[in-house]
Amino acid sequence: METTVYKQLPARFDMCGKFIGYPLQETEEKISAGLIQRIYNWAARTVKESGFDFILAWEVTVSTSDRSMYQVEWKNPAGGSICVVGILIGKGGWPVVDHGFEIHR
Repeated sequence: METTVYKQLPARFDMCGKFIGYPLQETEEKISAGLIQRIYNWAARTVKESGFDFILAWEVTVSTSDRSMYQVEWKNPAGGSICVVGILIGKGGWPVVDHGFEIHR
């Protein structure tokens, strides 16, 4: 299982001053093994309860950009992915809620 921690960089604007987002930069930080397991178990249960348990054999990545909200992404061999996003961590380091699915192709 792969993990990635991103650092949010300053806001970016185009030539006309229109806001275009906050770029993310990968860092060397790591997520603890216990937290990874708790986040993965939460996401896997969400996936199973929604009827998508066939994806659990795909390549898995756990990532975060602000250490309070995480996502678990399963990538299929063709390059598409399904993510459980917005997994919030409560007191004691346990997931308490997620924001649902994000699908990329």
